[in-house]
Amino acid sequence: MRGRRLPWTMGGFFVAALGLSGCGPTAAHRQVLDLPFYAQQQDRDCGVTSLRILLTYYGFESARTALETLTAPQGLMPLEVEGFLRAHGVAYRVLPGTAADLTAAVRAGRPVLLLLNLSRGPYRRFHYVVVVGVETEDDGSARAFFIHDGRTPARRVSAAWLTDRWTRAHGWAIVMGD
Repeated sequence: MRGRRLPWTMGGFFVAALGLSGCGPTAAHRQVLDLPFYAQQQDRDCGVTSLRILLTYYGFESARTALETLTAPQGLMPLEVEGFLRAHGVAYRVLPGTAADLTAAVRAGRPVLLLLNLSRGPYRRFHYVVVVGVETEDDGSARAFFIHDGRTPARRVSAAWLTDRWTRAHGWAIVMGD
């Protein structure tokens, strides 16, 4: 009798496992833009490196070659980035600081330059990255973003991680174009 119950028990287990397989996390939708990647050469040139990626992507060759004059020993401040773009006739706009705005920009084929604050304490450690992709849930909300971070191309980071560090840098971001 016991030998006959085992197949039914195992069969019930497999039926239950099949039924529960639809109860897990939903499948993500992923879009990663094809941007060039340049590695950061020095400690404080993440801003210049990120701008180089974007200027190359959009074909602003003259502005890209002028980047060599933009280096600053302490790194670039957002106002210096914006001033450089204006001086070289590159249209850009400051993006509001929400994950939904990042998602919409990437979905529209527009990579985003972000300033992050990577420190947790009173000292600030700013770092520029380029958002090149997004992974969304079925409802369209961001699950993860893909960033060129100066060392790794298209690195996957959680949406929570990115928005936390972005918020700590006061939500500064730009997209090029109108």
